Amino acid sequence: MTEPVVIKIYDDQWRWKQEKEIYVYQLLEQHAVGPVPAVLHRGDTDNALERCYTVMTMLRGRPLSAVSHGLDRASLREIYRQIGGCMAAVHQIPQDSYGYLTTQVLDPEPTPGQTRGALRRIRQAARRLERAGRPVPPLPRSGAVGLVRLHRQHTSAGGHHRRHPAHDGMIFSR
Repeated sequence: MTEPVVIKIYDDQWRWKQEKEIYVYQLLEQHAVGPVPAVLHRGDTDNALERCYTVMTMLRGRPLSAVSHGLDRASLREIYRQIGGCMAAVHQIPQDSYGYLTTQVLDPEPTPGQTRGALRRIRQAARRLERAGRPVPPLPRSGAVGLVRLHRQHTSAGGHHRRHPAHDGMIFSR
């Protein structure tokens, strides 16, 4: 018996997503976050459709929305526990930085350790300003949220912000 496959065809405007999706599938497989479809073949635009395509194994199952009405609370809780386990495993995949992921991180944001280090340096600079009797701008209270607020204040005051054309506005945080 032949195993079913999925053939995903990409419109020209989404062609870049093909490489991203294959890269993410490889990351998930390398870190045993699964199940993950196996990519059997990838093709460029040299075909009758003149579109990129990916052929991958089809994962068996049904959408939770199609079956949840027939499940008891304990079964639903177990399913959500499993989903949480997968999400926890995804968050354990090491990256050099955070940001929008393609085959690399675009517009990298600092890791939590880098964020803590930046906050420490900002607070040290503020103490030096205070000791010198100079005004101190409001400081972020904690973590990436505070740095994002500080960054927004900077950009709204005419600061520079570079945005990659593939960035769709999603921000990932851990």
